[in-house]
Amino acid sequence: MARIWKEKLIEHKWDIENAMLFGSQDSTYNTTEGAVNFISTYGNAFSLSLTSKTQDSFLDDMSALLDPRYNNATSTVFFCSTAVYNWLHKLSGYFANNVGMVLPASTYTADTSVSPTNDSLARADFSMSGKKKVFGVDITTISTIYGEMNVARNVHLDGTNVKMLGVNMKYCDYRPLVGSGINRDTGIYVGVQTLENSGVDRRVDQILTEAGMEWSCPETHAIWT
Repeated sequence: MARIWKEKLIEHKWDIENAMLFGSQDSTYNTTEGAVNFISTYGNAFSLSLTSKTQDSFLDDMSALLDPRYNNATSTVFFCSTAVYNWLHKLSGYFANNVGMVLPASTYTADTSVSPTNDSLARADFSMSGKKKVFGVDITTISTIYGEMNVARNVHLDGTNVKMLGVNMKYCDYRPLVGSGINRDTGIYVGVQTLENSGVDRRVDQILTEAGMEWSCPETHAIWT
């Protein structure tokens, strides 16, 4: 029973996240609007091809999203598919791709066979600066010229057309249904069907959540497809 309960709770959490990501609002059935639908309709939309997207063009996307006049990077979490998670680490995680050291041109003599590529001592434009856990989720911190990106791998996006979601956590809220003093957030109801009330020799328990997402300030969110 303990194993079954664990599996069913995991399945329930999976279903909740699917609804929060991919749900579409329907007043007839009172369904919630998910991140993908809201952001693609009202927020910033960018393209991301892993074969042709460059670090420079990605930073252009970041500059449009993180315009200091209406948005900042401190509360934004970037949820990405496995392929994009690997791509970001290839851009930021390998030392050779991020730090190049050459001597200033003034130190080279006329007969030097190796010429410098630039006049800089070092560069680190897009580098992984650390990892942390937030509410049990692994977050990779990537430093860019527009601040730190908090990146989380989200396997819900694998196999979809969504490459990455940039969600400003200040402008979204998880809202359980509350009314008449009753909170309909996740609850466990034991024995909703038993031999005594169903006539069948079994016991059925129920895990029920009635909740939705509240979204605001669409200009602070982004989607890459």
